[in-house]
Amino acid sequence: MRKQQSLRRVLALSLFLMMVMSCVTLPPRQQTPSATPKSAVGGISGGEIANTPDPTSNPTPVPTMAPTSHPTPVPTMAPTSSPTPWPQGPYVVKQIRSAGGETISGEVCSLTDAFGVTFKAPAVTFITRFVPQNDSSGNLSYAYSLPKAGETHDATGTYTLSLASADGTLLLSMKVSDHVVFKGFDGIMPVNYEFNLVPSMNTSCPASH
Repeated sequence: MRKQQSLRRVLALSLFLMMVMSCVTLPPRQQTPSATPKSAVGGISGGEIANTPDPTSNPTPVPTMAPTSHPTPVPTMAPTSSPTPWPQGPYVVKQIRSAGGETISGEVCSLTDAFGVTFKAPAVTFITRFVPQNDSSGNLSYAYSLPKAGETHDATGTYTLSLASADGTLLLSMKVSDHVVFKGFDGIMPVNYEFNLVPSMNTSCPASH
């Protein structure tokens, strides 16, 4: 009986030793590494996932506001005042300058009809004839001689009319080429002269004018 008990103890001890030895010789269990997620581009930085955007993805475009164009203001043109219409007459001649002691006089019944102006100088009196081309310009001519001095004048030229004042007074400007013969001189002398035409009803013009 005692032998059986001893044998059982020996067997139990042997079994225990075998179990201890098997635990010592078994290789340690290797842990399966867990897959660490990586970003699409940047990978891992400092043990953390870098939130780097994927360049292949097309971001939603942000709508941009087009600048509102402001139309260029169109400058308004101030209305131009129309000049005072010229009355057609009658007029009286008014002298405004002197070339050599002369006096002038005359009447103009119409700006579109021929008219004459008398020039009275100390040595001679003559008439300048004006022939309108329109109601503001035309041609002119005059001629006279001084027999005692052996002097002659034969002149042609042009004239223009312009408004001189608000009451309708006109300025008549003459540009003349005067062919002069005097004491061996035979040539053209330029002459510039001016006088006014003043509106007047106190004339000898026909009533129709």
